[in-house]
Amino acid sequence: MGVYKFKLIIIGDPAVGKTSLINRFVEEQFAPEYKETIGTSILRKTITLDDNEISFTLWDIAGQERWTDMRHVYYLGSHGCFCVYDITRPITAQHIENYWYPDLRNFVKKCPIVLIANKDDMSPALKRVDPETGEDIAQRIQAVRFYQTSAKTGSNVEAAFETLALNLINKDLT
Repeated sequence: MGVYKFKLIIIGDPAVGKTSLINRFVEEQFAPEYKETIGTSILRKTITLDDNEISFTLWDIAGQERWTDMRHVYYLGSHGCFCVYDITRPITAQHIENYWYPDLRNFVKKCPIVLIANKDDMSPALKRVDPETGEDIAQRIQAVRFYQTSAKTGSNVEAAFETLALNLINKDLT
């Protein structure tokens, strides 16, 4: 049995559901009202996975433009990253490729990324980014995996965190 500690950051545009994903994972709850993250919010959770104890320090990084100058400080020391976009707002997916990924790589050259298309619980009429587009973006940013998630229902949230954890453990063992 191994014991691991990882700093994970969660980045993306405002209101894509970064905080909701973390709250679903850590507290198994969903709050429907939007509350803007100020700077960063840090939460912790420990899980057992494949006989390994994994402690996460989760950095929920504000997406608002006014935090751009501080963001790089929060990136430092990251072991892994979730890039999150809102499945109902195509511009948020475009920003992953055109802004968030390059910004991350300016400060953290190597860390595995899981790409998340959040709000998969929305009605089909509201979904504007198809899964194929998500897969294409994931390939271009060299993400280890792409998930469509719902922080509201919990769909694929745990799987996304477990995938990143296993990737980090396997990287650590090699």
